[in-house]
Formats: sequence, structure tokens, C-alpha cells
Amino acid sequence: MPISGLVLTIDHEQPDSLRQVVAALAERPEVTVGESFGCKLAIATDTERAEVDRGLRAWIEALPQVVHVDVTFIAFDSDMEVAR
Repeated sequence: MPISGLVLTIDHEQPDSLRQVVAALAERPEVTVGESFGCKLAIATDTERAEVDRGLRAWIEALPQVVHVDVTFIAFDSDMEVAR
């Protein structure tokens, strides 16, 4: 069960780019949209398999408003516990 933390760089020269990306990501139940800061948008993804994770990342990278995707975290452990 891959969980990924990604930071998207959004094309700031296109009007409404951030809004369009957030709207597209909202259609995907495996994506959680986080904070935006400038032309950066933090998101988390939670998929069932590595192949699905790679496909989702490719879909995100293909969005016309997304200039770059940085992977900041990835975990494949299905038994991962969150420390409190």
C-alpha cells in the first residue's frame, strides 16, 4: 500500500492553474490535497499497489498546469503505524 508525499510545482503564468489542478485532484479519491504556498502544492497519495501509484503519478505529471513533481516521501509498508 504505497503512501506518497508529493510537492507539485504549478505553472503560475496560466490563470487559474492552481484552482484547475486542485479540481482535477479532487476527482481522485486516492489523493489528499494539502497546503499551497506560492506555485507549490503539497499532496499525499494512498494507493493499493505500486503500479497504481506509478500510474497516478504519471497522470499528475501529465496535467498541463503541473510543471514538476517532487517526491518528498514514499512508504510501501502495509503495516505502517503512525507514531503519536
